[in-house]
Amino acid sequence: MNFYPRKIHEASGRTRIYALQAARLLITMLFCLSILSATASSGDHHPDHKTSVCTQIKRRIAERNRWQVYLSDRRHAVFTDMVYESQPELGRTYANSVATLLITSAEEAKMSPEAVAATAKVESDFNMDSGPCIGIMQINPSTYVEEHGRSGIDPREIHGNLRIGSKELARHYYNSRHCTTERMRLACMWGRYNGCGPHGSYVRRALDLYHEICRAEFKC
Repeated sequence: MNFYPRKIHEASGRTRIYALQAARLLITMLFCLSILSATASSGDHHPDHKTSVCTQIKRRIAERNRWQVYLSDRRHAVFTDMVYESQPELGRTYANSVATLLITSAEEAKMSPEAVAATAKVESDFNMDSGPCIGIMQINPSTYVEEHGRSGIDPREIHGNLRIGSKELARHYYNSRHCTTERMRLACMWGRYNGCGPHGSYVRRALDLYHEICRAEFKC
């Protein structure tokens, strides 16, 4: 039985992102209020009471920010290693550059960087010279002309290729709102991106890579 309201399934992808940001802000506010409440209930009426509360809040916020920085650095390191292992002859500099541009492109398109990385690995093994389509994300020339021809983005350049690929993934992902689970939504996204349908071997490989990347990011 599905306990989620129907409106959540019908909401657009961008609305979900805004709701998640609002939820994070609410959690932060509740966390700060809990510190204030705990300090007030202790009966501390010292002149520096207000300063001590602010110090606690700042310390907790700093801890949260450090954790976010750690996760960001960890993601970049995992992507860099992934690219380097796929294309060692191109060097560590190339791997670092691709990882940075991939994350930037995914975030610009409001798409999971892990999903973009999995797609790039399956499509081309992170090789810009791969065929039969264009570049790392294997952009179909006809799709580029129809959907991005007026954008001025060059699919034959690494950043442009990753940007177009991320936008295409995002388009298919947000058009799969009828899917009831995240796994089904990703399968529909990759099935449309590659044209193989949601049950092909391409989709299974992309899903396996996606989960492998996510697990790697949280390994100590």
